[in-house]
Amino acid sequence: MRSDGRETVIRAGLLASEGGATRLGDSYFLLALAESQPLTSPVDLGVTAAMVRAQLGAQTPRRHDGDLLATLGIDLDEVRRRGHRTQIAREDLLWGLLADASSESVRILRRGQVDLGRLWADLRRWHQSA
Repeated sequence: MRSDGRETVIRAGLLASEGGATRLGDSYFLLALAESQPLTSPVDLGVTAAMVRAQLGAQTPRRHDGDLLATLGIDLDEVRRRGHRTQIAREDLLWGLLADASSESVRILRRGQVDLGRLWADLRRWHQSA
């Protein structure tokens, strides 16, 4: 059985490795999500992979202590309970990225002028329909 969430996590790891990162940062999750668009309706990420790549390229390399999944606010047991699903979807990963308002992903989305309120509302609608 295919898991879009699992594939996105793997892709994020590959992107981080290709980018020379020694740890998997949340911005690579965002890039993996942007590459695999479209997300499930009504969720619209609001940025393209090219826009995220440009932001990543404009940054000076730095290390993040909070690069593990748990520090992104993603509790896999809670995700499974919340949606009564055994597989994690890409939208679940996006929910986790947005949970930390100070994350690099949120800063990239803000710089891309994404309406975060609309994105949260879309995610809530998606969750209610799942």
